[in-house]
Amino acid sequence: MSEKVNIKATHIEAMRLSSLAMKAKDEGRVSDSLSLYSDAFAMEKIVALSLLNQLENEPTRSVIFRSAASLAMKAHLYRDAEQMIGYGIGGNAPTEILEELKNLYEDINFHRHLSLKEELVSTAEFQLSFSGPGIGYGVAPAKQVNERITVVEHLVIRSAERIQGLPYRTKGKPDKNIRDLVTFYLGVPQAASYALKIKLGKIDNLHQISLFESFDPSYDVYSFQKQLINEIVTGIELIEKEDSIALKEMIPDENYLNNFTSLTKALAPDGKIVNQVGFTISREGREKQVSLRKSSYKIHESITIKNDEFDDREELKVKGELRGANSIKNNIRIYISSSKFLTLNVPEGLNDIVKLHWDETVEVTYKKLNKNGLTLISLDKVN
Repeated sequence: MSEKVNIKATHIEAMRLSSLAMKAKDEGRVSDSLSLYSDAFAMEKIVALSLLNQLENEPTRSVIFRSAASLAMKAHLYRDAEQMIGYGIGGNAPTEILEELKNLYEDINFHRHLSLKEELVSTAEFQLSFSGPGIGYGVAPAKQVNERITVVEHLVIRSAERIQGLPYRTKGKPDKNIRDLVTFYLGVPQAASYALKIKLGKIDNLHQISLFESFDPSYDVYSFQKQLINEIVTGIELIEKEDSIALKEMIPDENYLNNFTSLTKALAPDGKIVNQVGFTISREGREKQVSLRKSSYKIHESITIKNDEFDDREELKVKGELRGANSIKNNIRIYISSSKFLTLNVPEGLNDIVKLHWDETVEVTYKKLNKNGLTLISLDKVN
């Protein structure tokens, strides 16, 4: 009887330490948080191992091993976390918890891959990671990766223009000064699930890479790039958390907000080949990791952008080929068949997403207006 009481008390202590660890993390005390999570794991591991041979004690057994694995992951004790998952899967876990254990194993691998193997040499740099059923150890389908790199490049350019206070650009190329500040350079891919570093910089007149060499020597490019990358990562994190209020506070301009949301949808996992996209940045010796797991559909459902002009109108959907566009009238054509097409007006903020999916099969969401015809709400590639 006393053993059960001790086990129960140990579990309660593990949960108490976990709460303290979470509080420390929220307060920015990263080292304290990791230490507390490690202590919490040590307690929960005792509880879990006491159930190791109690194969019929379900779902308690698998739930405790899942809890121990989760605490180990939060403490960055990835090998211990994998071991706890192995014990949990090795029993008679109910189907639902078994799936949760498998998902947790995938999360552990992804978090390990998000972690930078070496110090970032410049604050104008971040790591982009991918994982999923179609991503191997250090290998990934080029199309899936290249498409998302292009999306990230659009996010960087648009965010740079917004932070500089420029009006939303509906046509033409970015200003040369902006392009100089946010030229993309890809590092050597790393054998994670699949990860690579992206550096921002420019090429000077001698054709040498100069990370963030400014067109204006007095301009504080490092503060600019820090804000730029931080806001992109924060914005994606807010979308993942479904915090549309904070997202709108960060990006108050409706066109830039529409653009950021639509590009994040294009970056989102497809659930078939890619099921997580991760960002890792380093600030003052600390890593910040953000994972995007939501599908484009989930993002559309959870992040609402108010437009009084047609918020109360019914959303309609159709699939077809994006093969027609008029830049002067700012509309597109979705071909449902060889002779039947739908013409949609494209609001400012969605023009980048149209370019990304040109000549592809897409699903569009639109609304019908009384005077101005049909207006595009969202556009997603059909996988």
